[in-house]
Amino acid sequence: MLRDHATARLLVCALALAGLACRGGSKTTEAPPWPPLESAELGSMPNVSFSDGVWIGGTPTPSDLDLARRRGIVTVVDLRTREERPSEDVALACRELGLEYVDMGLRPEETPDSAVDQVLHLLSESDSNKVLLFCSDGSRSAMFLAVHRVLDQGLPLEKALAEARRSGMPQEGEVFVRRQVERLSA
Repeated sequence: MLRDHATARLLVCALALAGLACRGGSKTTEAPPWPPLESAELGSMPNVSFSDGVWIGGTPTPSDLDLARRRGIVTVVDLRTREERPSEDVALACRELGLEYVDMGLRPEETPDSAVDQVLHLLSESDSNKVLLFCSDGSRSAMFLAVHRVLDQGLPLEKALAEARRSGMPQEGEVFVRRQVERLSA
């Protein structure tokens, strides 16, 4: 009987140690302090991503804008140049849907710092008003989102650049992002 009791105690200790070893081997990773950037769908809009109240992508159709409104988007920021605008009138569709429309019409190589500041201000308000930021294909909106994520959400610059490239930012967009982050971090 003594032998069975000692064997049972030894077995309990072995099981306890095995349980600790299993639990100790798995590391719990903390969630990063910035919100994730996720691929999303917004009707037929191309190249859509979403992070913490900010949606980015290519040119929306009127039905995409209606869906955006139903998802709680309040402000629509158009980065397209005049030459990139097809016959549909996004501004008119926004007005009919009760969405705030902000016409920026920006080229990264010609974008004044004051316009960058204006877009970043709109994105920083995305916690209270969801924002849709778009250009013709999503590439410029990815650049602006990268700057926003570094400055307002604390994402490291290299991670923000990698995200922006996955979201359609061209290689030359990296210069724009780095310059704006440097300018606004000083």
